Amino acid sequence: PTGRGDGGCLASFGRRRCIVYPPSRWEEPTGEEPPLAVGLQREHVYGADGSVAGGLHLLRDGRCMYVAARLCVMEDLHEPNQTYFEGHTADVRSLAYCFAKDLAISGQQDPPGAGGAYAALWSPRFPGRAIAELRYFEPRSARMVAAAARNDTEVLDEVSLRMVTAVGISCQARVAVICGLDDNHSMCVFELPQRVTEATSLPERTLQLRRPTHTVSGGRTEISALITNPHDLDNPGRFRFACVNKNGTGTGYGQLKFWDYNTTDKALVGATCTFGKNPTTGVASCAFAPEEGTSLVCGSNGHLYVFSGNSSLCCAQMASVHAPLGCVAMLVENEVYDYLVATSEGEVVLGKVAQEAPPEPGKKRKLGTRPQALERFAVSRLPAADPHQQLPPGARPRWTSLVVDERRDLLLLLSESHCLVLVEMGLLRGGQRRLLRVIQIGYRGECWALAHHPTIQGLCASGDSCGILRFWDTGARRPLPGKTYRGDRPFWCIDFSPGGDLLAAGLDEGFVDLLAFPSLETFSRRRVSHIRDKDGHYERMADVKFSGPMDSEGTFFLAVACFDSSIYLLRLTSGFGSRRRNTTDAMGGRVQIVPHKTLTGNSSTPTHVMFSADAQYVVSNSKDCNILLWKVATGERMHSLSIVRDAAWPIWTGILGWPVVGIWKPCYDITDVNACCQTPMPGPDGRHYIAVADDLQDVVLYRFPATSAGAKHRDSSGHASHVTNVRFNSENVLVSAGGNDHTLQQWRLVKLAGDAEALAVAQPPQTKPYPWLRAGNRTGTGDDFTPNPAFVPGAIGEERAGAAEARAVLEVLGQGLAPGP
Repeated sequence: PTGRGDGGCLASFGRRRCIVYPPSRWEEPTGEEPPLAVGLQREHVYGADGSVAGGLHLLRDGRCMYVAARLCVMEDLHEPNQTYFEGHTADVRSLAYCFAKDLAISGQQDPPGAGGAYAALWSPRFPGRAIAELRYFEPRSARMVAAAARNDTEVLDEVSLRMVTAVGISCQARVAVICGLDDNHSMCVFELPQRVTEATSLPERTLQLRRPTHTVSGGRTEISALITNPHDLDNPGRFRFACVNKNGTGTGYGQLKFWDYNTTDKALVGATCTFGKNPTTGVASCAFAPEEGTSLVCGSNGHLYVFSGNSSLCCAQMASVHAPLGCVAMLVENEVYDYLVATSEGEVVLGKVAQEAPPEPGKKRKLGTRPQALERFAVSRLPAADPHQQLPPGARPRWTSLVVDERRDLLLLLSESHCLVLVEMGLLRGGQRRLLRVIQIGYRGECWALAHHPTIQGLCASGDSCGILRFWDTGARRPLPGKTYRGDRPFWCIDFSPGGDLLAAGLDEGFVDLLAFPSLETFSRRRVSHIRDKDGHYERMADVKFSGPMDSEGTFFLAVACFDSSIYLLRLTSGFGSRRRNTTDAMGGRVQIVPHKTLTGNSSTPTHVMFSADAQYVVSNSKDCNILLWKVATGERMHSLSIVRDAAWPIWTGILGWPVVGIWKPCYDITDVNACCQTPMPGPDGRHYIAVADDLQDVVLYRFPATSAGAKHRDSSGHASHVTNVRFNSENVLVSAGGNDHTLQQWRLVKLAGDAEALAVAQPPQTKPYPWLRAGNRTGTGDDFTPNPAFVPGAIGEERAGAAEARAVLEVLGQGLAPGP
């Protein structure tokens, strides 16, 4: 920063500059800043990618495996314990598993920058590094084919596959197949070396396989799914599989083609399926039966087909024509049922392929062997082992993947809306059909809204662009599917009141909703913005933020930042004795909500707002790199930030200002930082930190305050989309939201030994903070502060107003969470 005569500094933020003011007692540190001794350790991932066809598997050790953003997640079926394969550099779009060798293969899309799409071969036993990478290289010209055969890398160029849309691995892991999204929709066959398939420990380095054994065009359209024949264990040199080519309508259904590869003659033979006299349909998936050459195929017309080779023998309708079948699995060890199929209406059908019963007297029907539906059930109507892990009533998930564990009588289902559930099928003697656990539930739209409850430790809320508000238990590390609010407009920002019994939500079309918590009853919807855009729509909200109490009567304010360049202040006052319009019984008494002031002066959208600890001032950050300040009581704009240079702030969440000069990397533009959040209490080393969400798909950790350009930091990857928001709770647990990757990721601050090893460290004593580190009121001279319990998360004091009502949500949600002080 460049100094000025009035004590201000000209600082750079994303290649733009504005004036900021350091605290009056600030002294510039001397010497080089040491590397960070604290990092972010991923504790849990919320969400599973249901758009990955065949992306759900049961591992040999009894865990399940699925895709979430850049990660391949392995999770215990009964406890929220996760491990991760983090070897991808972009969104994971395909996943397959070899049970016999305990090997997994996962494909990704093109990463940012250099390099192309590839598939990684790795083991769930030691997922720290990939055993091999499967890439597609070709010689630069025909003259160099001979040199390429000698593995001369100087004459090979990588083919841009754009995305590995499907992967497969044979039963004995001798052969792997990857399918690309290039113009030829290339299908690359790799014969895997023994040192890859027989690996027993983490390799020192990853082997790159660059030349496929065989390459063919997969067809005119994208290969969306690859299904392996699991019955080739006795013939390790043979790899039979089926591929589904999309039909171009965007429905996920398409043409089915069967393939057969033999390592002896290295020939790949394909045969397109034919329906004969049976109704022709699009195909979503299939399952190979133990009988040689037999398979069951799911149709988009609700029919289940029996194929012999590539020809359809018979079919039967399992669901209505408007309810396509999503996935099917064979039941090999059951004497009553042959198969299990899931529909797009949330139903599961158990059936058998058998001779049809004779028709009723007086009716004619051609007899034959067909699939017969013997029993069906809806997962949302099953009794739950935990009554608070029930799916919302009336839910009809569109199931896209299923896995059956017959020996343990378990069924895993993954839906298109990213819901992963564990069901006890009740097929064994003494078993009971019930919903055991909702393992994952994700949001379908882009998630921007994120907030922690201030009094119930571990309770987190998030909202998405589809208008769904979900809740998460970060202490128990599980979603709360029974507590879901479905709105009629997108959620762009949310915030809890200091007492936790009000939830403000910024919507589109100029609306702000105020919900009572935990009932989620809407008692106020107000259109604060009356300015229309060029298309005739009202502007949406960018940020909402509650202040603390202004006086002993409980008056406080809500600041609403809008895309119309204004900030709207609403005054909330409690203590009224009679019911009035726009009042509620929250906050331990009736509250009236009235407009207070409209704050103007921004020439662009204000993206973030903050109240000072005493609620006397409100500050905004805007898209054009302006920091503006107003007095709350009068709405008067202050023309210098020096007024608040020594002010205390509850938790710093602004992306512009003196404490966050150092979070702006040289590569950032002004739009590349989406959010930041300061730790409410010191980390393992006694220092405060700030986490940053950026458009480079990273969560970045800095010391707080970060007052110098090029501040030391640690990047944490795992999201596959721009990170839209980050928030710390009172226990320094961080939750980050990936915009379009359908995940929330939970992190904890840990002290690092060396470069990466995380150690459990006891909480150190409090250290003396900077004036803006903690909210508080001065009670003495110098740097003595008394924390204000109304603002400091985790402060010890009297139970806050509304905490008793907030505690009631625990009974509703069934969580063993203890409310905060």
